[in-house]
Amino acid sequence: MNGAMILADQLFSKMPFRDWLATVRPKVEGSILLDELCAGKDLDFFILMGSISGPIGNRSQSPYAAANTFMSGLIQGRRKRGLPGSIINPGQIVGVGYVSNADAWLLKHLESVVGCYHMSEQDLHELFAEGILAGRPDSGRNPEIIAGFRRASPADQPDILWYRNPKTWHFIDHFVDSSAQSGDASSGGKAARVPVKEQLAAAASADEVAAVVEAGFVAKLRGKLQMSDEAAVAGDDVPAELGVDSLIAVDLRAWFVKEVGVDMPVLKILGGSSIGQLAGEAAAKLLPALGQFASGGGKVQEPNGVKHVNGVKNVNGVMNGNGVKNGGD
Repeated sequence: MNGAMILADQLFSKMPFRDWLATVRPKVEGSILLDELCAGKDLDFFILMGSISGPIGNRSQSPYAAANTFMSGLIQGRRKRGLPGSIINPGQIVGVGYVSNADAWLLKHLESVVGCYHMSEQDLHELFAEGILAGRPDSGRNPEIIAGFRRASPADQPDILWYRNPKTWHFIDHFVDSSAQSGDASSGGKAARVPVKEQLAAAASADEVAAVVEAGFVAKLRGKLQMSDEAAVAGDDVPAELGVDSLIAVDLRAWFVKEVGVDMPVLKILGGSSIGQLAGEAAAKLLPALGQFASGGGKVQEPNGVKHVNGVKNVNGVMNGNGVKNGGD
């Protein structure tokens, strides 16, 4: 059995090669060595410990997912040679192991992007027993065992990674009652957070609107990029440089439409504008709708850096429809 694991979670674009090797070697080289050492032996089982990150992927765990996928291939090779072998891919195990000693943000993050059942030590024992049975060459069973999936609703958990994977579509529940699933404030669920639209409705100035949009956008970015709450994300950071690709940009555009009420084109998100610039442009688009919320009934002022040319708003030096940049009123 190979249950080795080393994690060095970060985006692939920023990962040093030494971290990649440190994560991959225990699973890849360890499994190869175990396969070679067991050659010619009459084994009752040959089990490799994978992870649900293997079959569904994980943006910040690309070497870990790759190593688990390699182990799946090795097991398939053993079965084709008539040898016992299986790989078990559990979800989040609580009470024992790595996750039980991890920081609270990681537990929250796993819940939001994977959405698996919490598995107990007893569940792991039963999964191991299933691996023994399924690993026999004459068992007729799939040697790759995945456990821990549960049905999830995009309305309640929009950031789950496997929604785009056709193999998991039967776990998507499009008919869950959102109000019944949201949880209460004491549990740290969605009800504990004030929706962005409510914060915008209470804003008293355009600068405050921009600050609310930026804070919400940063929180969404952290979730999509699987970044901890301690990871530094500033207003002058560019989403594309943080690791936002076209697929994530589509989700971010949907967030702008649903939570902020403005359309932010995907090309704009990917086009080099900073987080602060995107938030400022969204705030400028919101001003006509939010004018009624200004304190004292007054008009909400334009956010800093926003000007008009022929009635077209211009945010932080972005060209308007007439090709004019940073013009006056």
